[in-house]
Amino acid sequence: MNSMNWMEKWAQLRGEWWIIDGQAQFADADTGELGHDAYVIQSIIAEHSDEIMEALGLNSQEDVFDYQLFDPTIVDKEKLHLLGFSDEEITGLKYPREYGMEKLGWKRVAGPNIETQTLSSADLKDIANGLYDAYDEEATNAEFNLEVRGTKSLYQAVPFAVIETEDPMRVREYGLKYASTRNWYKQAQEAQEWDLNCPECGGKLRLRSGDWGPYYSCENRCGVTHGAFKSGKPRGVPGDLETIALRKAAHEKFDQLWKMNSHIPNARTKAYEWLARKMNCPISECHMAKFNKEQLRRVIGISNWALEQYKKREEEKKTQLELDL
Repeated sequence: MNSMNWMEKWAQLRGEWWIIDGQAQFADADTGELGHDAYVIQSIIAEHSDEIMEALGLNSQEDVFDYQLFDPTIVDKEKLHLLGFSDEEITGLKYPREYGMEKLGWKRVAGPNIETQTLSSADLKDIANGLYDAYDEEATNAEFNLEVRGTKSLYQAVPFAVIETEDPMRVREYGLKYASTRNWYKQAQEAQEWDLNCPECGGKLRLRSGDWGPYYSCENRCGVTHGAFKSGKPRGVPGDLETIALRKAAHEKFDQLWKMNSHIPNARTKAYEWLARKMNCPISECHMAKFNKEQLRRVIGISNWALEQYKKREEEKKTQLELDL
């Protein structure tokens, strides 16, 4: 297999989102109720909804959102001023995406492409948390393209692990010249099938196309499936049906650990570093998709033990609080 370029390493990430304070809000107008523009417009209007309802005799916030005056193609500046809108907000109604990023600090996501107004440590923290919220485990194996509007900078194929460091200097290692690469995100390549055997029945795993991108499934229909990147590269090592079930169980147990401590910076990364030490393996190999059955049973056992320890500590704190009272 030839070495892959940066486009071939993209995970098949679908959908459009706003990242707002580290949380992902689905904003794909083609498949959802609201798109990027509509979310910003509603955010601006919501700041004045009580005054608008009173002035216009409307009965609910939904009536406010539907009111023709707030159609971005109309924007009657004089009337909006009378309702308390600032010039900045009126401009935001006309150019909502720009307002969302520049004034609200939101991050726009479309598949593997991210737009942000600035690139600080706080921005990267929001982006990392939002990507995981949007794409879950898919995000961690993916590479993303960042456009920083404030500095007209582009960063290509940035691994999630680099974004998660919250270090802008690390991200800048992936920089491009802005003017010559403005449309890089429109490029695409066809996925190539890898030569994989089914661990369950010995048949061939064939590359398929699903609603969420390419994946492998057994030609004999024995029930084995395996995730793939957009390039067709398999995610980790294919497993038989028992391994697949163990991977799901191990993920569920281990994810409980770091999610309980999600308030800690880089909680997920630190949890994987801790697990790698427990498993005595390099951090690069510490993935459920790479573990065998024995390793997955160890992950489940380690996670159960850690969860039990956490539960005991919480009970001790509760008891001490009751004694203090």
